[in-house]
Amino acid sequence: MAISHSLEIYVLPTWVL
Repeated sequence: MAISHSLEIYVLPTWVL
């Protein structure tokens, strides 16, 4: 599941900021 991993890296920094 490459999409799952991509979303994790894409969403995490978004709400962290």
